Parts: sequence; C-alpha cells; structure tokens
Amino acid sequence: MRLAKAFVILAVSILVAVTLPASGCGGKKAPSLSFPSSGETPVVNYSSYKAIAPVYNPDVPVVVIYSNGTMIKKEDPYKFTTGTLGGDQILGILESLEEKGFFGFKKEYGGGEAKPGGTTETLTVNLRSGAYAVSVVGGVGPEGWNDIIDTVINAKASGVKDYVPSSIILYSKEEPQVPQGATVTPWTGQASDLAGAAAQDGQKLTGDSAALAWKTVQGAFANGGAGGDAYWTAGDKTYTYVYARPALPGINQ
Repeated sequence: MRLAKAFVILAVSILVAVTLPASGCGGKKAPSLSFPSSGETPVVNYSSYKAIAPVYNPDVPVVVIYSNGTMIKKEDPYKFTTGTLGGDQILGILESLEEKGFFGFKKEYGGGEAKPGGTTETLTVNLRSGAYAVSVVGGVGPEGWNDIIDTVINAKASGVKDYVPSSIILYSKEEPQVPQGATVTPWTGQASDLAGAAAQDGQKLTGDSAALAWKTVQGAFANGGAGGDAYWTAGDKTYTYVYARPALPGINQ
C-alpha cells in the first residue's frame, strides 16, 4: 500500500515538473544576452511614432544603442546627441530588460492599430539568438512597460555631444510662387542638392554635404523658426517644405 502511494506521489511530481514553464514570462525560455559585435548593428532600438508631418522626423528612433557602445538619442526633431556606453552598461540594460520580463512579452499590445493622434512605441533588441521586438499602441502595454522604456531612455552615456549625421535624406518642394512678404533665404549648400531633393524619394547626401544641409535645416527649425514653411533660393529656383531625415547606421526607414 505504501509502495503504491509512493508511486502516485512520484508520478504526480514528474507531471508537475513537465508542465511547469521552463523560465520567464509566458513560459518562454530567456535567451542568452550575448549580442552581435558589429559596430553598426543596433543592440537596442526604441522608437515612439505619432502620425504627424514628416518634417518632424516621427519615424526616426528615439534611442539607438550600438554594440560598440555608441548611443544616439533624439532630443527634438532636429537635435540629436551621441555618447558612449561601456560594455558592462549595455549588458546591464539587457539584464534589466530580462528581469522586467521583456523577452517573454507578446509582439503587440493595444490592438495593433493606432487611433488618430495616438502613439505607437516599439522596442527592438538584437541578440545573437535573434531579434526581439515589442510594439505598444496607444500606451496599452504590458505590466512594467514604462519601467523598461525608462531603462533605455535614461541610460547614462559619457562624452555626450551634438550628433551631426554623416548621411541624410533631403527633401524639398519647388515653389513657383512665393507669397508676398515671405522671407526667402539663400540655400547655403549646392543648388543641385535642393533640385534633387524635390524628387519623390528625396536626395541622399553624405559627408560634408550632409552635415551642411543638416545644420542649415536645423537652424530653420530652431527656436520656433519657420521650419518646413521656410523659403529657400538655389540657382534660379525657389523651394519650400525643405526637411532632412538622418540615415542612422543599421536602421531601415
């Protein structure tokens, strides 16, 4: 009788052990936190997208952290900063995300489609084992989501300075008629840059041309400036709706 009872207890114990989740939330096993070593591979990429005019760069990530420690952060549509994180700091961020359950979350929360004016947040982590992406629509995220985002946004980089992108996509619209009294400013770069930027897909600029165009557009948006409504002359033509999108390494846009 005792033998039979012991057998039943053993069988129940095995059944419980088999049916328990291996680890992590939702029964998902936590991945190894090793990440790619390529300097242009984003380890962490956080974006917060809202349906506003493209001149304000809504689709450019808020924070990107690369495996070489480079961190790029969007402070405003045309103000970006960059600094350096140590390898231990990157691992610490990943460990914090793991502790908060990120790698066990579903891929989408909040219905999958943003309401007019709503915000869609996406956090992507690239590990050697693969990419882990979670999107939250309208702020309806899993428990601990805000703490996770704070962990990424508040990462303390050293040597922080203004970031001037080495590659941009420049956009413009040729304007045959300028409103009376409007201020028209000479374009400081090449006239061909604005002419090419009027194409549907814009004009890709790199190096010094990109830096000059970026700083010019940045100045137009600074301190409540006219921004995309400014008028520019280049060659014998006038352009408006001029804006620039930084092409960040490893980010598909």
